[in-house]
This record gives sequence, structure tokens and C-alpha cells, in this order.
Amino acid sequence: GYNGKDTTGRLGYQISESLYAYCNVKYFDGKKYEPLRSTDPVSPPSDVWNIYERGAIDLTLDYKTDNFKTILKTYRNFGEHEFSDGRHSKDYTNGIKLESVFFNIGNHILTTGLEYKKQGGERISLPEGNWDKEDFSVYVFDEFSMLEHLIISGGVRYNRDEIADDIFSYQAGALYKTSEKTSLRVNYAKGYRAPLINELYLFPPSNTMLKEEEIYNIEAGLRHDFSKFFSIDIVVFKMEGDDLIELVSNPSPPPFMKFANTGSFTFKGTETTLYFNPCSWLKGMLSYSTCLLYTSPSPRDLSTSRMPSSA
Repeated sequence: GYNGKDTTGRLGYQISESLYAYCNVKYFDGKKYEPLRSTDPVSPPSDVWNIYERGAIDLTLDYKTDNFKTILKTYRNFGEHEFSDGRHSKDYTNGIKLESVFFNIGNHILTTGLEYKKQGGERISLPEGNWDKEDFSVYVFDEFSMLEHLIISGGVRYNRDEIADDIFSYQAGALYKTSEKTSLRVNYAKGYRAPLINELYLFPPSNTMLKEEEIYNIEAGLRHDFSKFFSIDIVVFKMEGDDLIELVSNPSPPPFMKFANTGSFTFKGTETTLYFNPCSWLKGMLSYSTCLLYTSPSPRDLSTSRMPSSA
């Protein structure tokens, strides 16, 4: 069985002609019972359960003029999880982000930004512990209208993560309008995902030796407007990744399962989307996608010799 409540709210205020403030709030709590076996009695309910409480709040200041836009956002995500096997923990993410967009700098639209966030976790069940890690990033992205029908874009992001150390991500792309109704585009990007607090420390499957995931993506697309009421968008893509973090069997239990970097993977696929807008009050879209997954396992480091920052 499952029982949960979900609440969301948004409040905004126009401070001046150029300055707007808004706040978003979300909260969820629920309890889930694992399904009974066919041989179990209907009552009482399953004795395997999970209790979840999660919330989020953010406050944003949005300033915009004809040639400039900047957003300052502070946020907090938090949660508490309790399991019938005795595991009990709390976690949070606090952050602040500043992003500015400069319009009409020649033929450029320039975006710059920086972000700081701190993740923390507390294991309430035995053995108790507290951990946290910080991440700082700065990035720049530029769109350049080189010709009347050609837009070149590119950007780079630097991250300083306590676990992953120094990481550079980048993106480059181009869009070419072959006519007023048809455009072609191509994009290449490299990204990453650092391990989370719960994957590193909180629960028995955690592994302090996890490395960050690396992801490379290339895609090409075509969009054609048959009319102002009907359009089609077709994309082909290929995504490759290394050091995928997964929950796998532990050859030296306990625990029986453990997070590990499991190897490389490749996604290849297509996506076709139809957009239709028959009137001012009705818009719709229909998508169809295909995807093939290829994996290549690598030696798994299930040791936990790297010492966490526990208090």
C-alpha cells in the first residue's frame, strides 16, 4: 500500500518595473508498504515499509531591462527517510546561484554565472554520523549570430567539488536556418555527475571510493514548420558515459549490495516530436523515441578506505 501528501505553493511580487521577486515551496510526505507475497495474509499489512519526508524552498530575485537580465536565487532542499530495517537519516542541499545575461553585445548573447552549494547528511540510526561536502562552479555561455541564418554557440563550466576535485564541462553547437520554415542544428557536450551524500556515506550500501560519472553527448536535429499550426522536430543522438554509479552485489558482504562505478555505457536513439497549435487556447505535442543501450563493465572498487569527514 501507499499513502502520501504533496503540497506546492508559489508567491510572487512585482517590486518595480524591472524587478520581480518570487518564492516556491514544496513539501511531500508518505509511507509505502512493500507488496505482500501471494502466500501472506491480507491483514496485517507488510512489515517492510519506507517513510519519506521531503521539502524544498527557493527565493528568487529577477531583474530585467532591454539589454540585461540577472537572477539571484537561494534554495534549500531537505528530507528525512526512515526504513523498517532500522535505517534512518536526514539530508539537505543549500545553495545560491547568480546568473546574468547580456543582450545586444554586437551579435552576441552572453550568459555568465556562478553557483555554490553544500550537501549534508546525518545518519540517525546506529552508527551515528554527520557528513557534508561543498561544490562551487562558474560558467560562461555565448550565442553568436555569425550570419543572417547561422548561430554558433559554446560554453564552459568549471566545478570545484570536494570529492571530484576540479572538473571542466563544455558545450558547442550550431544552428542553421535553411529557410524561414526549416532549421538544422548540431550540439556536442561533456558533463558529469558527482556522487551524492547518500551514495558516499549514509547507508550500508554507501561507498566513499566512488568517482564522478562522466557523460559525452552529441546530437543533430531538424525542425520544420509546415504552417503556424503544425511543426515537426526530429533528433538523432548518441550519449556515452564512464564510471556509471549503480547499486550492485557486494562480493564481500555485509552489506549484500553496494554502490560502485560499474563501467561505461552508450545510448543511441532518435526522437520525433509533433507540435500542433490549432487555436489560441489549445496547444499540444506528440513524441515518439527509440533508444538502444550498450554497456561495458569495468573492475569495481568496493573498498571504503577513503576517510569521510564525519563528526
